[in-house]
Amino acid sequence: MTDAFTTLGLPPMASLSEEQVRAAYFEKSKIADADNAGLNEAFERLLAPDKRLKHLIDIAGPPEAKQWRTVAMGEDLMELFMALGKVRPEAEALIDKRQKTQSALGLALLEKQTFAVRDSLEQTGFALDQKRQDLEAELPALGDHDWPRLAEAQARFTYLAKWQTQVRELLLKLM
Repeated sequence: MTDAFTTLGLPPMASLSEEQVRAAYFEKSKIADADNAGLNEAFERLLAPDKRLKHLIDIAGPPEAKQWRTVAMGEDLMELFMALGKVRPEAEALIDKRQKTQSALGLALLEKQTFAVRDSLEQTGFALDQKRQDLEAELPALGDHDWPRLAEAQARFTYLAKWQTQVRELLLKLM
């Protein structure tokens, strides 16, 4: 595995900002003989905190940090999980109902419910985004070699990324 930090000329740090990663990528992209595929891969790997933390652990962490383990969600993530767990089945049932509806009138009659479900999904998405921002703000305090805490943060970011994807997919289906 190539070191994405080295590829972009960045220090191996958990707390890199999106702006730092983008600036390094664009700087390296200006070089005429730059390997665009390698740069693109490094950029993708370092841009998202969950992928960046996993990469940092993979390239620099001790063997015990690299092993998968269950990470407790904590009350904050559990609340978000429960909110998504409440709205997701409702959204999936509505999507199914809309797909089975044949007439424009039938779809029009579902608009009020569609609006309410979309609103709930958007609120859940906003809460997930806020939690992700909060976790990103905590990264500098973790330190770059506190492997248990970095592994826990990586797992938390992974949960959030998965849930954010689910919310986006449901919202797209409700368009």
